Amino acid sequence: MHILGYVPDLSEPLDRARVFVAPLFAGAGLKGKVLDAIAHGVPCVLSAIAAEGIGLVDGIDCLIADSKEAWADCVVRLYTTEELWNQISANAMSLAKNRYSFAEGAAALENALAMIGIAARRDWGLPYRHARPDRYGI
Repeated sequence: MHILGYVPDLSEPLDRARVFVAPLFAGAGLKGKVLDAIAHGVPCVLSAIAAEGIGLVDGIDCLIADSKEAWADCVVRLYTTEELWNQISANAMSLAKNRYSFAEGAAALENALAMIGIAARRDWGLPYRHARPDRYGI
Protein backbone atom coordinates (compact mmCIF):
# COMPACT_ATOMS: atom_id res chain seq x y z
CA MET A 1 0.00 0.00 0.00
CA HIS A 2 1.16 3.50 -0.81
CA ILE A 3 -0.22 6.37 1.29
CA LEU A 4 -0.65 9.42 -0.90
CA GLY A 5 -1.45 12.06 1.71
CA TYR A 6 -3.73 14.92 0.67
CA VAL A 7 -5.26 14.27 -2.74
CA PRO A 8 -7.21 17.26 -4.11
CA ASP A 9 -8.85 15.27 -6.93
CA LEU A 10 -9.74 11.63 -6.35
CA SER A 11 -10.52 10.83 -9.99
CA GLU A 12 -7.22 9.09 -10.74
CA PRO A 13 -7.08 6.93 -7.56
CA LEU A 14 -10.78 6.06 -7.92
CA ASP A 15 -10.25 5.07 -11.56
CA ARG A 16 -7.78 2.43 -10.32
CA ALA A 17 -9.83 1.27 -7.31
CA ARG A 18 -12.02 -1.82 -7.30
CA VAL A 19 -13.42 -1.37 -3.76
CA PHE A 20 -13.59 1.69 -1.49
CA VAL A 21 -13.27 0.90 2.23
CA ALA A 22 -14.25 3.41 4.94
CA PRO A 23 -14.05 1.95 8.45
CA LEU A 24 -15.03 5.20 10.18
CA PHE A 25 -15.97 4.94 13.84
CA ALA A 26 -16.54 8.64 14.45
CA GLY A 27 -17.97 11.48 12.43
CA ALA A 28 -21.24 13.12 11.53
CA GLY A 29 -23.13 14.17 8.45
CA LEU A 30 -22.24 13.38 4.87
CA LYS A 31 -18.86 11.83 4.20
CA GLY A 32 -17.43 13.52 1.11
CA LYS A 33 -15.03 10.75 0.16
CA VAL A 34 -17.86 8.18 0.30
CA LEU A 35 -19.92 10.40 -2.02
CA ASP A 36 -16.90 10.72 -4.33
CA ALA A 37 -16.53 6.93 -4.46
CA ILE A 38 -20.19 6.15 -5.14
CA ALA A 39 -20.46 8.91 -7.76
CA HIS A 40 -17.40 7.40 -9.44
CA GLY A 41 -18.97 3.93 -9.43
CA VAL A 42 -16.60 2.36 -6.94
CA PRO A 43 -18.54 -0.02 -4.66
CA CYS A 44 -18.04 0.59 -0.94
CA VAL A 45 -17.59 -1.39 2.23
CA LEU A 46 -18.48 1.00 5.04
CA SER A 47 -19.02 1.25 8.74
CA ALA A 48 -22.52 2.33 9.75
CA ILE A 49 -21.05 5.74 10.65
CA ALA A 50 -19.49 6.13 7.18
CA ALA A 51 -22.85 5.34 5.55
CA GLU A 52 -25.03 7.51 7.79
CA GLY A 53 -26.77 10.50 6.32
CA ILE A 54 -26.18 9.45 2.71
CA GLY A 55 -29.11 7.08 2.26
CA LEU A 56 -27.04 4.01 1.44
CA VAL A 57 -28.63 0.65 2.20
CA ASP A 58 -26.58 -2.41 3.16
CA GLY A 59 -26.65 -4.99 0.37
CA ILE A 60 -28.27 -2.60 -2.10
CA ASP A 61 -25.81 0.23 -2.77
CA CYS A 62 -23.00 -0.62 -0.33
CA LEU A 63 -21.94 -3.28 2.13
CA ILE A 64 -21.86 -2.36 5.81
CA ALA A 65 -19.54 -4.20 8.17
CA ASP A 66 -19.41 -4.12 11.95
CA SER A 67 -16.67 -6.59 12.93
CA LYS A 68 -13.23 -7.49 11.61
CA GLU A 69 -14.60 -10.77 10.26
CA ALA A 70 -17.45 -8.94 8.49
CA TRP A 71 -14.99 -6.40 7.04
CA ALA A 72 -12.82 -9.15 5.58
CA ASP A 73 -15.85 -11.05 4.23
CA CYS A 74 -17.43 -7.96 2.65
CA VAL A 75 -14.22 -6.79 0.98
CA VAL A 76 -13.47 -10.27 -0.43
CA ARG A 77 -17.07 -10.82 -1.64
CA LEU A 78 -17.23 -7.41 -3.31
CA TYR A 79 -13.78 -7.76 -4.85
CA THR A 80 -14.34 -11.26 -6.23
CA THR A 81 -18.06 -11.44 -7.13
CA GLU A 82 -18.63 -9.66 -10.43
CA GLU A 83 -22.45 -9.70 -10.22
CA LEU A 84 -22.42 -8.20 -6.71
CA TRP A 85 -19.80 -5.63 -7.73
CA ASN A 86 -21.88 -4.54 -10.75
CA GLN A 87 -25.11 -4.36 -8.73
CA ILE A 88 -23.61 -2.31 -5.88
CA SER A 89 -21.78 -0.03 -8.34
CA ALA A 90 -24.87 0.68 -10.46
CA ASN A 91 -27.18 1.22 -7.48
CA ALA A 92 -24.72 3.54 -5.73
CA MET A 93 -24.13 5.61 -8.88
CA SER A 94 -27.88 5.92 -9.35
CA LEU A 95 -28.29 7.11 -5.76
CA ALA A 96 -25.50 9.66 -6.23
CA LYS A 97 -27.04 10.95 -9.45
CA ASN A 98 -30.61 11.09 -8.15
CA ARG A 99 -29.83 12.58 -4.75
CA TYR A 100 -26.52 14.44 -4.96
CA SER A 101 -26.19 15.82 -8.51
CA PHE A 102 -25.86 19.55 -9.16
CA ALA A 103 -29.41 19.62 -10.54
CA GLU A 104 -30.78 17.99 -7.38
CA GLY A 105 -28.81 20.43 -5.22
CA ALA A 106 -30.14 23.40 -7.17
CA ALA A 107 -33.71 22.11 -6.84
CA ALA A 108 -33.25 21.59 -3.10
CA LEU A 109 -31.89 25.13 -2.72
CA GLU A 110 -34.77 26.54 -4.75
CA ASN A 111 -37.26 24.67 -2.54
CA ALA A 112 -35.56 25.87 0.64
CA LEU A 113 -35.65 29.48 -0.59
CA ALA A 114 -39.31 29.10 -1.55
CA MET A 115 -40.10 27.88 1.96
CA ILE A 116 -38.82 31.16 3.40
CA GLY A 117 -40.42 33.28 0.71
CA ILE A 118 -37.39 34.50 -1.28
CA ALA A 119 -37.48 32.23 -4.30
CA ALA A 120 -37.50 33.66 -7.80
CA ARG A 121 -38.57 32.24 -11.13
CA ARG A 122 -35.84 30.19 -12.79
CA ASP A 123 -35.74 32.49 -15.82
CA TRP A 124 -34.92 35.47 -13.58
CA GLY A 125 -31.43 34.15 -12.82
CA LEU A 126 -29.84 34.27 -9.42
CA PRO A 127 -32.14 35.36 -6.55
CA TYR A 128 -29.72 38.07 -5.34
CA ARG A 129 -30.20 39.85 -8.66
CA HIS A 130 -33.40 41.36 -7.30
CA ALA A 131 -31.66 42.99 -4.37
CA ARG A 132 -30.13 45.61 -6.70
CA PRO A 133 -32.51 46.02 -9.68
CA ASP A 134 -30.90 49.35 -10.59
CA ARG A 135 -27.74 47.48 -11.63
CA TYR A 136 -29.64 45.24 -14.03
CA GLY A 137 -31.79 47.77 -15.88
CA ILE A 138 -35.02 46.57 -14.31
